[in-house]
Amino acid sequence: MVTLEVALLVFMAFILRKNRNVHGSLLMSTALLFTGIALFFTLISHVPRYRIDLTQLVASIGRAPAFGLGLVIFLALLWMAWRVEPAKRTKHDLIQAACARPAAESVR
Repeated sequence: MVTLEVALLVFMAFILRKNRNVHGSLLMSTALLFTGIALFFTLISHVPRYRIDLTQLVASIGRAPAFGLGLVIFLALLWMAWRVEPAKRTKHDLIQAACARPAAESVR
């Protein structure tokens, strides 16, 4: 995919070489693209080899049941919360709440 992108940028740069600003911008973008690829491979060469450590593997296997139990409890509580209905309010309660004055206004 990157090869096709570079080819398209170079091709467009030479098609639009009469417009110097666009031509220079396209060629600069190909240089930046190559710099990014080189930087990626430079940085990946410094990554240490992957080693399997048995103690970490055992510890992660030990955490799995606790995670599963926590997930089951979370889903059960979530399911119960959906099933709880909010308290029903009557029209009379809503009218009283709308007409109630705060204590600071009633002093005036």
